[in-house]
Amino acid sequence: MPKSYPIKNRLRKFRKSNGLTQKAVAGYLEMGSTAQISRWERGERVPNLTQALRLSALYNRLVNDLFFDLFDEERSNVARNNSPDVSSQRGAECTEN
Repeated sequence: MPKSYPIKNRLRKFRKSNGLTQKAVAGYLEMGSTAQISRWERGERVPNLTQALRLSALYNRLVNDLFFDLFDEERSNVARNNSPDVSSQRGAECTEN
């Protein structure tokens, strides 16, 4: 579900600490412009899974480090909504692979 408030993240911090420009990041992600990078850094949007994983690799950080607030919120939602059925299914899925 889209969030109506800025999504806290550390994208700008990690980009700058790696000495990268938005243009360099956009190039790495094979994006035509920096507009989307800027939106992510301002918390207006979040990248898709592939883009988040690529940012994680580029910045050498875990995805949950990039989007700490969103990650914590989702973890709380899972804990709050966790039922025995979900827990048993989760264990079954892990043993199948």
